[in-house]
Amino acid sequence: MKYSIKTVKVICITVVCSWITNINAQSVSITDLSEVKYITEKSDTVKIIAKLSTTSVINQIPCEKGWIHFDKRFNPVTFKLSEDKVLSNFQYPKGTWIYLKQEGIVCVFPNETLVQGFKCRGGGGISGVQTAFYKSGKLKTFFSADEVELEGKKCKGGSKKYIELYENGKLKSCN
Repeated sequence: MKYSIKTVKVICITVVCSWITNINAQSVSITDLSEVKYITEKSDTVKIIAKLSTTSVINQIPCEKGWIHFDKRFNPVTFKLSEDKVLSNFQYPKGTWIYLKQEGIVCVFPNETLVQGFKCRGGGGISGVQTAFYKSGKLKTFFSADEVELEGKKCKGGSKKYIELYENGKLKSCN
C-alpha cells in the first residue's frame, strides 16, 4: 500500500535541503508528518526524525502522536506506544517510550511496571528512568522500585542504583 504525505519542511543535518512535496513511502501508514529531519552520513540517510500529528499504526506498531524516529526505510526505531504492544516476547504498556536497538530494546515505562517478577521504576517521559531488555525479551538492566535480594546479595532500589542481569536471569551486578 502506498501513502503520500503533503508538503513538509525538511531539515537535513549534513546537506542543504528545502521544501519537498509528495513524499511516498511503501508500507508506512502515516497520514501527517511535520518537521521532518534527515540525518545523513556520507550522503546516506541514517535516521529520519519527524513529528507525527496523529496517532498511527506504522508497520504494525501503534505510535502515539508526537516525535518519532525512523530508520532510513521508515521503520520506527524510537517512539511512544499508543496502546499495549508485544515486542520481543514482552508486552509493553501504553505510554511506554521504546528505543529499538541492535542489542535489544531500551524503554521508559510510563510508571512502575512489574517485569519478570521485578518492580521496575518508570516515569519521566522520553528522558526518564530506562529499562533494558535482551533481544529475547529477557530483562537486562533496570532500576528497582524496592530493595531486592538476588542470589544472597542485597541490591538497592531507587533511580540512581541499577541492577544488571545476565540473559539467563542470574545477577551480573548491582550498585
